[in-house]
Amino acid sequence: MIHKHAMARYINHTTIATPPPANPSQEIIASLTNVVTGFPPRNTYSKHDLQGLYSGPTSIAYLFFHLSKSSPDLLIAERKPDYWCNRYLSHSHPQILVRPSRCGVANETLAHLSVGAVAGQGGNFVDPFLGFVPALLAENVEGASNEWLYGRAGTLYLLRLMRAYTPPNTRLDEAITAIIDKVLEEGPTWFWHGKEYLGAVHGSIGILTQIVLSEPARAAQIKGLLGESIAAQSSETGNWPSSAESGREHLVQFCHGASGFAVSLLATRQYYTHDSEFLETINEAIKRGRWCIYERGLLTKESCLCHGATGNAVALEGESREGLMQWCQRTVVEQGLKEGVFVRSDDAWGLFCGEAGRAWGWMVVESFGEGMVGYSDV
Repeated sequence: MIHKHAMARYINHTTIATPPPANPSQEIIASLTNVVTGFPPRNTYSKHDLQGLYSGPTSIAYLFFHLSKSSPDLLIAERKPDYWCNRYLSHSHPQILVRPSRCGVANETLAHLSVGAVAGQGGNFVDPFLGFVPALLAENVEGASNEWLYGRAGTLYLLRLMRAYTPPNTRLDEAITAIIDKVLEEGPTWFWHGKEYLGAVHGSIGILTQIVLSEPARAAQIKGLLGESIAAQSSETGNWPSSAESGREHLVQFCHGASGFAVSLLATRQYYTHDSEFLETINEAIKRGRWCIYERGLLTKESCLCHGATGNAVALEGESREGLMQWCQRTVVEQGLKEGVFVRSDDAWGLFCGEAGRAWGWMVVESFGEGMVGYSDV
């Protein structure tokens, strides 16, 4: 049995026996079978269910889209991945508003259009998506957001996703350039709910990552800003604070802290290989961040991508990743929940807070995926 302090955010797994090795392929099948039986495709969904790539049917469809590319013949509940992808998309007809404060990867309307476009659902999904872009470029909109989950950085990801899997379209490139210009115009200090967040989900590193991945020619332009983000890393712990205002670096997860930074820097460093000094700065930050992630990465929250051990494992590599993922096995998680070691997530099935995300972690272990799905995978 694992024991933890009542207020602990993580379990020191380096001092206790690691669970027996898992079979990643079996974990993928078991997790996704659980998803399609526990949260099957429906004819109707509540508004609460429709959270874009973050959670709900479109998030699950996107995971199956990835699986259809890496393992098209893998059977989940006797059906291939493309079947499940299309089933989860087919009855989701979102009527979610798109506006500058709600245009990130969690926007169901934009996410559904982008996944529908890449999954070959038939019909035109790209043009309706592009039709929303002018509204996102409006001036002086109160509450406008530039972060990844709810803001324009998330729009950049969705545009990049369509560009990667649909026929060449100069309008996608033009939209990406226009969104980047707008984001930079509103920076370089970006706020969300009144705070200058630093992390991947709500903060500056997430914004900068989406800019560079969407338009690599911008790498030199935002190098200074990226350097400032790296410099916020604690020299003592290797972690980053959640916001400039708090100065506290107690969170180690993809949402806030070292995991999101490591995932981001791993994805963007390829565009700085010509700058040996800056590349060394990036590599050293990743190294120190990964040390922190491994030490503090087994979180007491139920294993998931956004704020759980699975997201932390994605930021690691090799034996460190596999070792942390052993704690993400379904049997281990279920036992931990039963014993009160882990705190149950309020989203059992979705991509970033539920079991679908654990499947992504095992897909990364199996080299079926790379990076963080919905963030740095394209």
